[in-house]
Amino acid sequence: MSECPHCLNDIHPLATICGHCNRIAKDHTTCPFCNEPISVKASHCPYCTNKIPNNSELAIRSIESSIQATRWGMFFGGSITGIFFPSTLRITNGKIILKKWQFLGLRFTVQEIQVSRVASVEYKKGIFWGGIVIESFAGEGLDETGLVQMDAKMMSEKLKSVLVDKM
Repeated sequence: MSECPHCLNDIHPLATICGHCNRIAKDHTTCPFCNEPISVKASHCPYCTNKIPNNSELAIRSIESSIQATRWGMFFGGSITGIFFPSTLRITNGKIILKKWQFLGLRFTVQEIQVSRVASVEYKKGIFWGGIVIESFAGEGLDETGLVQMDAKMMSEKLKSVLVDKM
């Protein structure tokens, strides 16, 4: 006899479903959303009905990064507001979010692109500061300059590594 991994009752060694708790006893994994046991072949969780992400989707969601433009980079880039309120480029939860302040910090715009929709990433190296150009399949784009070169290069390499894994 073998043991059910969920209720710890004895089950037949060839049984795939436990007769005591009616849960999958073999070839199972845990749903990342509700932590219920599901089949390794499942595309959706039968408990919470969420789509089970594949390895590339999990890699996309695991990226957490944030960089802020430098004040001098924003100034020489032609943004007076950027001296006091530098823009921020952040990757979190599978999204790329660019927050730019306008009108002397009285309002801001937020641009957002899903990492899974990114078509290309380009690192732009300047004399003192770097930049990133991100384009999506829908024709949307994010273009940010005035970033620290090392930060911009590192973020672009992270995005490129996920794009390579996605294809």
